[in-house]
Amino acid sequence: MGEDQFDENAFIPAEVKAGDAVLIDGQVAHKSEQNKSSYTRQICAFHIFESHNSIYKKENWLQLTEPFPLLYDE
Repeated sequence: MGEDQFDENAFIPAEVKAGDAVLIDGQVAHKSEQNKSSYTRQICAFHIFESHNSIYKKENWLQLTEPFPLLYDE
């Protein structure tokens, strides 16, 4: 399999309740299935990454904006 291809059978579902927080390391392949219910699914995503010597792929759906606010400066 290629770098961005994953075995669909290897994913392990994890159900969460409304209000739960889910923390996922950026190196972990993760996904969400289509919401087929009549209820909307609202989320708040907060992405944090180390910017020093980091390469952000151009293919990533989430792209940095200029200026991107820093949480802290060393």
